[in-house]
Parts: sequence; C-alpha cells; structure tokens
Amino acid sequence: MILHMSSIVFHWLMAANGAGTTILDGAQKACGTSCGNPDLNVVFKNAANVLTYLIGAASVLMVIYGGFRYVISRGDAAQIKVAKETILYAVVGVIVSLVAFAVIKFVATTIGK
Repeated sequence: MILHMSSIVFHWLMAANGAGTTILDGAQKACGTSCGNPDLNVVFKNAANVLTYLIGAASVLMVIYGGFRYVISRGDAAQIKVAKETILYAVVGVIVSLVAFAVIKFVATTIGK
C-alpha cells in the first residue's frame, strides 16, 4: 500500500517532464506483477502456503495434546476414547488441509496459464 502510494506521489511529481514517465515505465517493466500490485494467482498460492503451515502446526499440537490425554487417562475408557478421537480429528484435519492445498494449487496453475 505504501509502495503504491509512493509511486503515485512520485508519478505526480515527475509527470511534468518526460524523464519521470520514462523512469516509471522502466520500473513497471522491471517490477512486473510482484511490486505493489500482485497477481491474484500469487495471492492465492501464498495464502494456501501460509494456511497449510498453520494447520500443520495446529495439527501437530493437537496430536501431542491427544497423546498427552491418552497418557494421563489412567486406563479410563472414556478418556482413552476422547484422546483417540482428538488424534483422529487432527489427522483428518491434516488430510483435509492437504487436499485443499492441492486443489488451490491446481486451480491457481490452471488459471495462471
């Protein structure tokens, strides 16, 4: 946002002479879509990467939590069941997030062509 605003101010200041236009055109050609105005494809890929890592970290923590609950259950069948369900749901969450990541990546590369 700041980069975009500074480029607008720079463009406004340099618009009086031809050098400003030449500099901005060169900067746009060098920058492409990665500066200030990212491609929607890149945004989805980055969001998918970040969310996949966050879900993976949360799932690892939930597996550890489920294992901890299993250890402290002391043979109580109800607590063992809850611990196993926690681990199962964490693994299912990882699988769902990986499938979602694959779908987003497929769609982004297909649209990006």
